[in-house]
Amino acid sequence: MEQQTQQPEQRGINALIATSIDNYPTTKTKLEALVAEYKDLKIDGLEDKFGAAQVSNARKHAKAIRCDIDAYRKAENADALKFQRAVNAKAKELTRIIQPVEDAMELEEARIQKIKYEAEAAEIVRLAKRNQERMDALTEVGAAFPFAVVSELDKEAFDALLEEATELHADKMRRAKEEEERAIEVENNRLAALEKERKALNAARIERERLLAESQRIADAERKQLEADRAALTAERQEIQDAKDKIAREERAIAEAKEPADATQQPMEAIAQDPIPETEKPTNAPDSPPQERAPEQVAPQATKPMNMGEADVRNRHNVALYMQAVAELNIPPGIYFVQVSGLREAFLSQLSAIIEQEGGA
Repeated sequence: MEQQTQQPEQRGINALIATSIDNYPTTKTKLEALVAEYKDLKIDGLEDKFGAAQVSNARKHAKAIRCDIDAYRKAENADALKFQRAVNAKAKELTRIIQPVEDAMELEEARIQKIKYEAEAAEIVRLAKRNQERMDALTEVGAAFPFAVVSELDKEAFDALLEEATELHADKMRRAKEEEERAIEVENNRLAALEKERKALNAARIERERLLAESQRIADAERKQLEADRAALTAERQEIQDAKDKIAREERAIAEAKEPADATQQPMEAIAQDPIPETEKPTNAPDSPPQERAPEQVAPQATKPMNMGEADVRNRHNVALYMQAVAELNIPPGIYFVQVSGLREAFLSQLSAIIEQEGGA
């Protein structure tokens, strides 16, 4: 309807514009005819007065037409300016009336639009948060789904998906825990076996060290005992040799006194059956370790004075032979060999050989 009311006004304005244009002092057709007439005019040199006059007249005519056009334009523009100002003033008056309504409505629309934008933004934030929470929940149970798929699911569909993924994850974690526990058990058993082996090796090493130390101690003790036995044997042999030397000197003294040579002989049986002096009897049992005899027990009668009777001389001589037999049989010092099984026969045999050698001498 508004369009229909504006159409007559628009037609009037168009008619006014057409009338104004048509009232110009000339027309397009006339001007094109003048252009065709004047465009070929030339001045043929300085002497061409006629040509110069034609050109001058054409210029003046064209200028006059141009001035008439411009004058008409200015006149029409003045009227148009008055009309424009009147129209603008009326438009401002009417605008001042209607503009507040438009501004108020625009503000209202802007307010609603803002509320709409805020709601849309809040919904976008809510959906983004919800979708991220969904992705995080799926990630916690080891599930991976595209974001576009997860974001399009409704609540029921997503809850079902999450429940299924949670069950699968729980089963997977249970199997992983069982495997881990088995691996830990295997590792603990391996470590326990290694620890047991280490302890066994350590105990074996300690036992070896103990045995080596014990062997070394026994070896040292045996070495010390051997050295002591050798020293004792050497001392006893030296005592025997000293006694033999002393007896030899006494025998030479007796020979010089022209004593009967056979007076010093005594049957072997008497020597073997002579009572053992109490000072020479061993105090220990036969199986007791050998005891070292004091030097005065080796030849107790060798320290008697030279002026003793003939029986004393024979006894001393018998002791010397006894000690010689002991030394040649390499009997350990301190052993009363006559009472030791297996030594009596050897002693008697050796002593008999010594006496025969002296008798032959």
